[in-house]
Amino acid sequence: MALTDEWLRHQVNVKTGRVRVVADSHGLGVRLNPTGKIVFQMRYEWMRKAQRIDLGVYPRMTLAEARAENARLREALSEERDPRAVLAAEEETHCSMTVEQLVRGRCGDLARELVLNFEKFVFPQIGAERAESVPLSSWIATLMDVGSGSPEAAVAMFVAARRMLHCATSTGVLRTNVLANTGVEDVRRRAVLASRERNVTPIRAAIERAGISRSNKEFLHGCLSVVISSRRFGRSDLRDVDEAAQ
Repeated sequence: MALTDEWLRHQVNVKTGRVRVVADSHGLGVRLNPTGKIVFQMRYEWMRKAQRIDLGVYPRMTLAEARAENARLREALSEERDPRAVLAAEEETHCSMTVEQLVRGRCGDLARELVLNFEKFVFPQIGAERAESVPLSSWIATLMDVGSGSPEAAVAMFVAARRMLHCATSTGVLRTNVLANTGVEDVRRRAVLASRERNVTPIRAAIERAGISRSNKEFLHGCLSVVISSRRFGRSDLRDVDEAAQ
């Protein structure tokens, strides 16, 4: 049977107590472990012996990505290169490439201001980490440190980082671009909220100092969160919450 996203979604974390192997096509398939873990596998023949390698775990690797990776490795096989050796060589490259090395390798394409922002905000946080292993959440948290001061600077850095990761994946330096499915508007919205949150820090401090009950403090914090999330965010709204905390 050909695998489908719907079928895979229904198999995740289903404990069967046994190992199952289901084929897709062109040597691609999945191994369903007794615990419900789903692993994409590639089967092929090398030196007249049957071989099998793991490509990734669903849903961290999607079905489309698994099929693309299977096709890429089969192309290597057609060139008389062992897919296992190809992956091992790529892993060695991936293990040694840090975020800072990746960015500095692209500095010729980045404006000086962007380079300085990467040096100030990104390198201290994730610069020494392997670029391959930095999750989306770490990238977003780091960019929001910039966004709290300048939303537009955060957006510019996001666009540069996404382009950099795209280049790295297209040239085989990295396997995946974790920023690929994140949009500019989503980052801008997060950055604006981070900037607003920074602006209301004194008001949150005032709420904590106020001689009122914890439940009332939580209520005012909630009101403040609603205000900064509003499209009609304004100083008059903040003044109302600030006065209520006095």
